[in-house]
Amino acid sequence: MLVLTPHQYRDLLRSNYPRLVAIAVLATGVVSLHHLFGINVAISGMPVSALGTAVAFYVGFKNNQAYDRFWEGRKIWGSILNNTRSWSAGVLDFLQLPNQSEPESDKQPIQPTIHSDQLAGIQQELLYRHLAWVNLLRMQLRGQTNWQAELSPFLDPAEL
Repeated sequence: MLVLTPHQYRDLLRSNYPRLVAIAVLATGVVSLHHLFGINVAISGMPVSALGTAVAFYVGFKNNQAYDRFWEGRKIWGSILNNTRSWSAGVLDFLQLPNQSEPESDKQPIQPTIHSDQLAGIQQELLYRHLAWVNLLRMQLRGQTNWQAELSPFLDPAEL
């Protein structure tokens, strides 16, 4: 979970103030009954311990579930990054001009229809679009909405 704003103690007290007042009134009432009138108000510890055990199991399972979701997301994100590296290497390796230094046996050498600077532009465009997709996915998962500013280094203004 990505927490962008830290919580303040005054906000915590403000939201829990009615509960704190109710518990203070109840505790004051029990102490008053005991000291003023001699009435002994006793509660068995068994329901409290049983409830505490149940809450401990519930919180433990929820914590385990949250960590499993986090770990699965981390594995998927790592897979996306590894596939991005492989795809980028493939784009740079496979999109190349034919080698003119080694002519094949009796076949005519292939004449390139584009220049090396055009090929570099195509490679850059493919890589930048992929980087834009990865950054957009990151921003969407984090709930960020200012994607134009983040994607402007990777995409043309017409594509935004």
